[in-house]
Amino acid sequence: MNDNEKHQREMNIAAHLTWSATFLASAYSADNQDNLLSAAFSYYYSTFHAGFALINIDHTFNMAHMERIHHNKIESYLEDKLPEEMSIKAKNLRVTRELLSYLGIGDPAAKLQLVRGHGIRTNLGTKNIRELVDIAKNDATSVFNHIFIKIENFCKSNRWQPLGMGRDYFLEEYLGEDLLLNVIPREGNGRSILIELSNILKNIPIE
Repeated sequence: MNDNEKHQREMNIAAHLTWSATFLASAYSADNQDNLLSAAFSYYYSTFHAGFALINIDHTFNMAHMERIHHNKIESYLEDKLPEEMSIKAKNLRVTRELLSYLGIGDPAAKLQLVRGHGIRTNLGTKNIRELVDIAKNDATSVFNHIFIKIENFCKSNRWQPLGMGRDYFLEEYLGEDLLLNVIPREGNGRSILIELSNILKNIPIE
């Protein structure tokens, strides 16, 4: 791996890990407001982007294959690289996102029942959407924390940006004061999301 490729991977890590944390912070905010669909989707995409960030520490994964990377590829990679329990959590997040995106599975009667306030049949049993989102929150938080620490340890050991110089440097210097400018507003609920994002990136307990 030459210096240019290393830098490309470092930038991918910084971008996708931050985007993952942003989805997680946004999911918490939506969840607290009982915006369950937005929360469920954001919990899943937090894991998707964390997985993309993780791929970049693997020198055997060709950079060219990252230009258009699909959900199946991320899921397969995480299945190989995460402990079994974490891999199952990642899969469950995708199943939940797809069930809610497509209004259940196939059966028109089941779809109408969901719209009318009944539960939804899943591989986790019949659940209402609130129950599914509660599971998704736990799963997404666990997977993000595990991947963040794995990447952080790699960056420290190999002296890679963005986390090789510590979390404060990553957030305050590497990402900078214009972090997510024009993505998350600086007033109203956007401010609380930015605070939560900072807490996520600074305060994950080290394993």
